Amino acid sequence: MEKDDNLNENNTNYLRNSLIGIAAIGAIGYSIYKMRGGGGVKIADKKTTKKKVFKSRYHLDAKPNDVPKRGSIVTNESKQPLLRKFMSYKDRCDALCEDTSFSNPFDSNTSNFESNLKNQSQATFECRVLTYNLLAPCYAVYHVNEQSNMKCFDWKYRSKLIQKEIQAYAPDIIGFQEMESSKYKHFISGIVNQEGSLDYKFTFIQKTMAKLDGVSVGYNSSRFQLLQEKKIRTAKDYDFLVEMDEDEPNYHVSIIQTLQEKETGGIFLHATIHTYWNPKYEYMKLIQAHVLNKNIAMERQKIAKLLNIPEDNIPILITGDFNSTPDSCSVAYYTKGRVMIDDVLPKKQQAKFLKFMDIEKELVNPLGACCQPFPDYPDTNVTKDFHSSLDYIWYTAGGNISPIEVLEPATLNEQEYLPNALHPSDHLPMAATFKVIATTQPN
Repeated sequence: MEKDDNLNENNTNYLRNSLIGIAAIGAIGYSIYKMRGGGGVKIADKKTTKKKVFKSRYHLDAKPNDVPKRGSIVTNESKQPLLRKFMSYKDRCDALCEDTSFSNPFDSNTSNFESNLKNQSQATFECRVLTYNLLAPCYAVYHVNEQSNMKCFDWKYRSKLIQKEIQAYAPDIIGFQEMESSKYKHFISGIVNQEGSLDYKFTFIQKTMAKLDGVSVGYNSSRFQLLQEKKIRTAKDYDFLVEMDEDEPNYHVSIIQTLQEKETGGIFLHATIHTYWNPKYEYMKLIQAHVLNKNIAMERQKIAKLLNIPEDNIPILITGDFNSTPDSCSVAYYTKGRVMIDDVLPKKQQAKFLKFMDIEKELVNPLGACCQPFPDYPDTNVTKDFHSSLDYIWYTAGGNISPIEVLEPATLNEQEYLPNALHPSDHLPMAATFKVIATTQPN
């Protein structure tokens, strides 16, 4: 009898504990349900749509009150991204000079190109280039907070907006960063299979060290053909980077492609990169950029020797998320063509760096000083706690390539951050159209 009583008591305790567990799970589920707006995410309540709607920057009647406050819900019932217009590079430079004491870069950046254009009989072609950090789904969770509209972080929702952006901007050359490997094929097929889409061909490389994302490049195969390609796994090819700082292993990758425009025969190189994110390790970003540029220089040297033409006649385009602000050493490395090691590392850390890099007091860009078509460095990364320019399109200053058109900067409200219902990533896409002198013949 005592045994039966104990059995009944155990069954009662088990049942009680089970009910408590079910109730706890239900409470957690209900909290998530409420946080996400209940049964799927509500972009906005119909009653407040007029007050919350984000008006396009093209609307002349847009008022500051129409711009959503930080963390508020942004409507996007049409599920269309907020697109920006292209404007001429000259107009952009002129506008900057009118509004500020900005030194107009237009003449200095285009004088060599115009001179070469007059002195050479070669044909020219135009090429639109875009760089875009997609915010990989595996990283999106780090941008979520208690005020976030959860639908803006859903990859299914975001990817469709990104695909529509690509179709609208119609770039010939694309550099993607934070492309998640498990989403790559489906995402790319969504771009290629869109009605009216260009005939893109893409390639992808995944980061090392068990990272889920990587970088991808694409080109319009109806206009360009791929001559050669090189994929770089920094940690694999340059083990000294890991040795320098074992706590911060180097797992970054990049891709270099040599492309030829079919009609004119003009050849150029395009590369994309995503450097290390941590602001404490600027030297690692600098090394990653230098490793990429050394490989680009070698690829250009090979193709120049094969075609028996000067290396400077082959222009270079580099797209990417460099995770470096305009005042950083990495940006100076491109704009000035060199950077002093004293500006990069403390004295006690310099010896090993100099030995591994086989340099003395400065790191020299093997491509020389480079230019970029956005002279005011507009913000490309806008989050709750940070906003600056991190994404760049660099081009060589040899005089055979020049920007003619740029995507206008986004006019985000000071209290708006990304991603949101109209901007599907925490980064904004950057795009520019270039005119290129074809110094080779179609063959």
